[in-house]
Parts: sequence; C-alpha cells; structure tokens
Amino acid sequence: MNLSHRFAKMLFPKLVLELDRLRQKNKELSVEHAEMESQYEVLQNSLKGIYKALQKFQLLAIEQVNNGELAMVLRHDISPSDLQILVYDLDFLEPFAFMELTYDRELRIIHINRMETSESNQSYGSLAMKGLFKIAESLWIRKIEGEITPVDGDHLDRLKSFYEKHQFHVRLSNEKKYAKIVWKRAQS
Repeated sequence: MNLSHRFAKMLFPKLVLELDRLRQKNKELSVEHAEMESQYEVLQNSLKGIYKALQKFQLLAIEQVNNGELAMVLRHDISPSDLQILVYDLDFLEPFAFMELTYDRELRIIHINRMETSESNQSYGSLAMKGLFKIAESLWIRKIEGEITPVDGDHLDRLKSFYEKHQFHVRLSNEKKYAKIVWKRAQS
C-alpha cells in the first residue's frame, strides 16, 4: 500500500473502503465478462453448426404437441431412395421422433424401415405421420408399407391402434407378434 493510499484511508476511510469494494467488484465482473464472452463464442459456433446442419433438411411443419410445446417436423434426404423424418421439440436438440424410410420411385412406394418416439402420447409419432403423408402427396406415392416386428411385441396393441388411426390396414400374424402395415392412396 503506497503512502497516498494510507493517507487517503486515514482521511476518508469510508470512501477508500467503497473504492476498494468497487475495484474488487470490477475484477469479478471482468472475470465474469470473460467467461460470458467464452460461452457466447461456444454458443455462436454451435448455432453456426446447427444452421449448417439444418440446410440439409426441409421444414415440413411446425405444430403444437400434447404438452403445449411447439415441435418442428423435418425431412432429411439421405440419398435418392432413403430419407428420414425427424420431429424436434423446439426446446431440445435431440429428436423426439424419427422415421427411416426407403422410397421406390418407379413403384411409387415408401417403405417404413423404422420408427421411434422418445415419449408416448405426446403426438410426436402423429407429427411424423403428418410429415410422411406430406411427402407421400408430393411424390405421388400410391402405397406406404412397413412391419411391426417382435421387437415391438410388448406394445403391439398400441402400435396397431396408432397405425389404424392413420388409415393403415394392419394385418396381424397368427402369433400376434408380427404385423404388416399398409396404406394405399384412395383411388380418384
């Protein structure tokens, strides 16, 4: 502590204490500012990555789901015959539902290879179906098909109801562990 500081401390003790408190606060704020700048850079880089990734997707819809939140339905063309439908809750960066599809342009058929949802009864699967039907309409698809496999056996009844709700014909195997699902475009 230098002589002028000691002298000021004797003459103006409250003022010097306040000045010392403000200097300490300034140091703390400087550290906090540096941390925030670092977090801002990380966030900015993340957003750039998300923007770049989203350029590969086509937005099919933004709709409200059962929990009141908004979700977006995206189409991702992996190849000329393979595509995905993803449903993202706008608050999260992980999909809540996705479908993997194969498309036969000549036969005008889409095959559902796989469909998963992270939560039941939140309408994520129904949003994925809306996306699927939007794609089917744009590609003049005449038939959508798929299977319910033994892996899905523990919730076969729920899946049967789900597909029937979306106008699929569900044909169960005799053992009721497997089912074929088929949707056909109505003849005009």
